[in-house]
Order: sequence, then structure tokens, then C-alpha cells
Amino acid sequence: MNNRTLIENVVDGNNDSLFSYLDAGGNANLIDEEWNCPIIFHAVLGGNLEAIQKLIDSGANLNQVAEDP
Repeated sequence: MNNRTLIENVVDGNNDSLFSYLDAGGNANLIDEEWNCPIIFHAVLGGNLEAIQKLIDSGANLNQVAEDP
């Protein structure tokens, strides 16, 4: 699965792919190169509380700053 699909799944609330990615050692600070922000930003903006919690539990940096897209 590519990063764009993973991010779109988080936005849509389809967390299975995110959970599998993180459980396999995936990067909880994955950067969306199109929007130049970490994946947790998409989870927050989409109100995806399960994804937010999983990302935090997996080591997401809550102080990471988004850059201009």
C-alpha cells in the first residue's frame, strides 16, 4: 500500500490499514508529501480518534510542525 492510500484511509476512518502498517513497524510520523504535514494531522482534522490514539501509542511526535503545502 502506498502512503497516499494510507493517508486517504485515515481521513475516511478506515483504520485497518493504518493499524497493520504501525503494528508492522511503520513510521507514526509519516509525512504526507502532498500537504507537507504528518499523518496525525489528517487524523485530527478528520476527527478519527482511534487513529489518533494508535498514532500516539506508536510514538507520533505531537509537537511536529506542518510546513506550507
